Amino acid sequence: TLHGLYWLVGNLADHGPMALLVDDAHWADAASLRFIDYLARRVSGLPVALVVAARSGEPAGVEERLLVLESSADASVLHPPPLSGQAVARRVHERLGAEPDEAFARACLDATGGNPLFLEQLLRELEAGGVEPTAEAAGSVGTVGPDAVARLASARLDAIGPEAAELARAVAVLGDDVEPAVAASAAGLGEEGARVAADRLAAARILAPERRLRFVHPIVRAAIYRR
Repeated sequence: TLHGLYWLVGNLADHGPMALLVDDAHWADAASLRFIDYLARRVSGLPVALVVAARSGEPAGVEERLLVLESSADASVLHPPPLSGQAVARRVHERLGAEPDEAFARACLDATGGNPLFLEQLLRELEAGGVEPTAEAAGSVGTVGPDAVARLASARLDAIGPEAAELARAVAVLGDDVEPAVAASAAGLGEEGARVAADRLAAARILAPERRLRFVHPIVRAAIYRR
């Protein structure tokens, strides 16, 4: 079956260069990921661009299958940084339909840390509330932000697993820059379990990838603390 699908791609590519775009690969089933991996190891001889986008911080089994793709000899791996202030302002303009005031755009950047997923959720809430991107409305971003992010943060915690959720809740209560051993004790986790949970939370952009535990942004801590 895999070889037949490979030949299907090859036959399609005979008609001209082809781009195969796979978004949200972290939600793909195992059989689909096996085919993508099979194709990735053979695509160098075809006029085919295989582009796979996936989110970090997913459950371990999903991460392992995606790492197999990254290990392909011809793979180029890109890790996009957070959105810049200019990019946030542009997206606010596109979503809210008006050029944002500098203070409003900066409030959106501060509230989301440049995380595209958080920014989209925030703008969806602001748009639904009829908020215009003015300097006077910049304060409303901080009011809407935690509620908008809370739903996303909760969903991500549930996907990562119960130990990661317990550790995140412990850090939210104890405060930023807490020693891992203290947070692990409060969460009722052993040293190894806490380490794995912290790594998963960092990959999910909930905790910062540092030795002492802290959230990537106060708005994320506030969201989890409210929960």
